[in-house]
Amino acid sequence: MTRNQLLNTLGPLFEAADQGLIELPTATVKARQASAHLAGQLATIVVPAEARDQLFRAVMDSAVAGQPLPTGDVVVEAENAIRAADSLRVAARDALETLDNQLAATITPNARSFIVDVLRPVHTSIVADLRTCLKIVGPELDKTKLLNATEKVRSARTRLDAVVAQYGLIRRCWVPLAVHDPSTLDSSHKFVEFSNGEKAPWRNITSTNATTPWPSDAVGRIAWFIANDFEPWLPTGDDRDEQMVRAYPDSPIVKGHHENQHLDKAKGTVLQRDLDAASR
Repeated sequence: MTRNQLLNTLGPLFEAADQGLIELPTATVKARQASAHLAGQLATIVVPAEARDQLFRAVMDSAVAGQPLPTGDVVVEAENAIRAADSLRVAARDALETLDNQLAATITPNARSFIVDVLRPVHTSIVADLRTCLKIVGPELDKTKLLNATEKVRSARTRLDAVVAQYGLIRRCWVPLAVHDPSTLDSSHKFVEFSNGEKAPWRNITSTNATTPWPSDAVGRIAWFIANDFEPWLPTGDDRDEQMVRAYPDSPIVKGHHENQHLDKAKGTVLQRDLDAASR
């Protein structure tokens, strides 16, 4: 994984940690510190200016004097300095790639525990805060229409912007983790954000130009879903599968899943019987 790929993929997690919104595990923190330190050091690796300047002056002097280009120590010293800087740069880049891979390895194989232990408690708190702010503010979310509202209402409306931003950041943290803890059944992504996502009118939105029943801005959007009794959550792949089974028990994908489970169980029973027979 290149550094740009790492930052693009896992950047929201680091952003949330830097904001104090989440607490990363110690192994991840240490790996990130090592990676960041070397990245900073890599930026400082340059060919010493003195070596280039000395060689430049020697070439200029030889030209003015009508002499051949310089050879000997001045050339060797400049060449050694350039090669040393290039070698150090290559080694540092390779080491940084290794450190970045080690950093990613503290996260992606542990995607489920990150979702459950690192993100979910924060998400739960944020959603509770959202509900509190929305209850205080009421249905009118336009700040310009709340200028004469009470201080409590105006303060809650200001707070709402910050909480919705936090909600969005935590959702962005979840996305790359969900790739490594996928759902087997929720291929249409009905349950990625709401545990009762089957209620949403996703099927009525057939193109990017379609009009949604919820506002386009982030605050209006989540307010609409909460007002319409949707339950925000931060699921694992298994959580989404369970909701698919609950909401669509007769769908082909769920029925096929059950059939495969029964087949796997039957194969396991036969295998165990054969092993028991062989051990007698």
